[in-house]
Amino acid sequence: RITMVDDDARPGAHPSGGGKKRRKKQPKAARKAQTDEPDKVELEQQDEQSTDQGGALRKALGDSDKMVRDKALKLVSQQLKRGHDIEEPALRKLWKALFYTMWHADKHAVQAELAQRLAALVHALPVHKRQLFNKVFWDTMMREWHGIDRLRLDKFYLLSKHALEESLADVRSRGWREDEVLAFSELLRAGPLARRAPMGMRYYLVDNFCAVLRSLNIGKHASGSEGATQVLMALIDPLIAMLGDAETGTLLSRLSSRVIEPLFVQNSAEESGDENADSDGQDATEQVGEPLPQCAQQLADRLFEIASSKKTRERNRQ
Repeated sequence: RITMVDDDARPGAHPSGGGKKRRKKQPKAARKAQTDEPDKVELEQQDEQSTDQGGALRKALGDSDKMVRDKALKLVSQQLKRGHDIEEPALRKLWKALFYTMWHADKHAVQAELAQRLAALVHALPVHKRQLFNKVFWDTMMREWHGIDRLRLDKFYLLSKHALEESLADVRSRGWREDEVLAFSELLRAGPLARRAPMGMRYYLVDNFCAVLRSLNIGKHASGSEGATQVLMALIDPLIAMLGDAETGTLLSRLSSRVIEPLFVQNSAEESGDENADSDGQDATEQVGEPLPQCAQQLADRLFEIASSKKTRERNRQ
């Protein structure tokens, strides 16, 4: 018995009656979207891979094995040289990892070398990103400071000093441009020298700031004696301004003995006097190096301005 089967009922038959299935023509826009889809997926995969590599690198920076940390640090330097588009969130993650690179460093010689290497990373970045790099460093130090135990405190003091030296040396390398000097001064005023900063950090910077400036020999690289004085006054202004609202007698005393008096004396032999341990048990750094530019008159005028200000604490006027 033969049974007739409709063509449309056969498996795989197209409803139109043909045995061969026809592909419906797609709109041009849909075809273009499908063509672009592999590129989009590839870019997303590249972004994920880049993120994974960044996380692995940051993890290696905090590794307890020195060899692993050293290799990771070399990679960081190479990546920063290509960091034309690097933004603050990425730098925050990086400095968080670099902080723990320093955390794991043992022995003074290793710590000193590492502090120098970390601070010198600022020179690897494109010039227009270096100020942001400095800002994120100080933000990181301020955020992590209270979690540093006393046994590790000295190496982070050392890192802070080297970071200050290298960032100022970077500004010096371009001839102490006024805009860069003022920008760095404001960075200090709003960051590690602000009232919100940890007191120990502020003490250390006050104690060592003039010594760092002397090591940079401002007079040799500024445009004339007048230019050198302007550079000096701009850089020390955040410290001088602290005289008006210093909240402790210890801070006021240190500002006077470590910043104001040496600037008036202008003699390195007289500047390096009796170096007694401070209230935190830390020895103050000797004030030696090149004499700073003459600024007695400008300094006197600035002090008078602060003393006359209504915002100045009454007990700080004396």
